[in-house]
Amino acid sequence: MPTPIAHSLVSLTLSDARPEGTHLIKWATFWVILGNFADFDFLPGILLGAPGRFHHGFTHSILFAVVLSVVAYHVYPLIFRRRVSFWVFLSVTGSHLFLDCLTLDTASPFGLPLFWPFSQAYFRFPFSLFLNVERAMSLRILLSWHNFLAISLEIVLTLPFLVGVWFVRNGRRLRREREGLPSN
Repeated sequence: MPTPIAHSLVSLTLSDARPEGTHLIKWATFWVILGNFADFDFLPGILLGAPGRFHHGFTHSILFAVVLSVVAYHVYPLIFRRRVSFWVFLSVTGSHLFLDCLTLDTASPFGLPLFWPFSQAYFRFPFSLFLNVERAMSLRILLSWHNFLAISLEIVLTLPFLVGVWFVRNGRRLRREREGLPSN
């Protein structure tokens, strides 16, 4: 599975444009947490000293992504005073599953339980775009050369999309401002 860096960059890419007057950090934090939420299944394992023990469980299913999207769809307007299409939330939560399926998986069970609870089968793509990340309760392993390469590859593959979306969004805003039109 990719690191939170790749999940965060893709989440921000797929998110709705930041509403005017909204604090950037608050807005970005919402989308980053939403895009990484499936990996909160690491927390019980970390507390028990085995980080991957509960990883790739039900939080990595399509059903969980849909339920999380429904919750986010209803919470977002309470925080930002603005409605966003449900499909934006589903694309962000679903991107987590998509990226994980594109990652070299070296720990059993291989893949994700995409159709949980209807099927216990694990699925993954037959090819990998991202490298696996070595996880352990050791700083030496977390800061390894392999993990540095994996993170670098994630950034190279995902950051250009975020930058492209940023230029498109800001280009539209600047064009509207030059023409004297409202921002939204």
